[in-house]
Amino acid sequence: MSLKKMVLIFEDLEEFHLYKDVGMVPVSLYEANGIECTILCLKNGEEEIPQEYRGIRIKSFSRCGKSIFKRSFLNKFQKLPLIIYLMINIRKIDVLMLFHLTARTAFYTSFYKFLHPQGMVYVKLDMDEPSLNEILSLENSWEKKKLKRALKMADLISVETQIVYQKLSFGLLGEDILGKLIYLPNGVDNKGINEKNICIKSFSEKENIMITVGRIGTSQKNNDMLLEVLSNLDLKDWKIFFIGPIEENFYEVINGFYNLYPDKKDKVVFTGRLEKREEIYQYFNRAKVFLLTSIRESFAIVLVEAAYFGNYIVSTSVGASFDVTQNGRLGSIVDVNDKNALERELKKIIEREKDLFSYYDNIIAYNRNYFLWENIGKFLFFEMQKRLRSERVLQ
Repeated sequence: MSLKKMVLIFEDLEEFHLYKDVGMVPVSLYEANGIECTILCLKNGEEEIPQEYRGIRIKSFSRCGKSIFKRSFLNKFQKLPLIIYLMINIRKIDVLMLFHLTARTAFYTSFYKFLHPQGMVYVKLDMDEPSLNEILSLENSWEKKKLKRALKMADLISVETQIVYQKLSFGLLGEDILGKLIYLPNGVDNKGINEKNICIKSFSEKENIMITVGRIGTSQKNNDMLLEVLSNLDLKDWKIFFIGPIEENFYEVINGFYNLYPDKKDKVVFTGRLEKREEIYQYFNRAKVFLLTSIRESFAIVLVEAAYFGNYIVSTSVGASFDVTQNGRLGSIVDVNDKNALERELKKIIEREKDLFSYYDNIIAYNRNYFLWENIGKFLFFEMQKRLRSERVLQ
């Protein structure tokens, strides 16, 4: 058996997923190694999903019937067209890729392995520490056993952060996964950026700008904390941009901030949704500092995107913050909800107590070495081939 065709099942696919790891893992495998990749999903309302993305086929199936159990895997009837496709094509699928450790993953792993035992199942856990702790604390031992069995049946399992990798390496989800567990971070679409003819600015060309990117105003992103810190700071010649769609109930918070601090209206700017990726990249390119104040992140791809453009990162201790900043050597990490620590770090930057220029080259070099999708795709293909050879020896 050779690795020629991979299918990724991601039922609730939306277009923005294609620019993240859901789309970029298949793209990197295709562009770096020539693996034919297809993403299978179920249609979500009126949203139109493209049928192709950078050489990756996307097959979107209409849901069969109405959901009886909302957000529950019990209603497998809705997935019937997708399951039929798998049954017809399963022998042609060399690798089945799945995301997250869920009942869905357990079902598709068992289904695929039953009909195609020689095939390879790759599970990308996309797991942070809280997610791991939630699984470990499951009181329903049957459910926990089902999830562990899925991992036991899988051939390759990857996690995105060193913290979770180290915990799983101690056998917290069973000893069976140790020989197939790899650390595989998410990356930057360097090829896509290059195709947009974006020239990375030198440090001297950058502006005194700090940015944060995401869904502004969600409880997860904790933008309230950043606004509270900014209210206490003299920003001097710095500007802070909040980039991304704004939650409806957060407009009241923004207006309240401007009413209390009218002198900051030109320095604290909310852009709203930017439709084109290159618009967001241009902000990364202009900025010297990237801010992340989240309460929780599974990885936060914006961190590696910021580092790609040489941004100094100030982040709460979530997701890949330690990985991307080389454990805080190339950035600053503060505890979640620690307003005082965040204020101290931003004040050092504004007062020029921290020499950002001295970090710039090292941030970019570290990012290029470890966080490019092009290289990640090559490494993943190597790991798949290695396990395929091992299985042949065992057979």
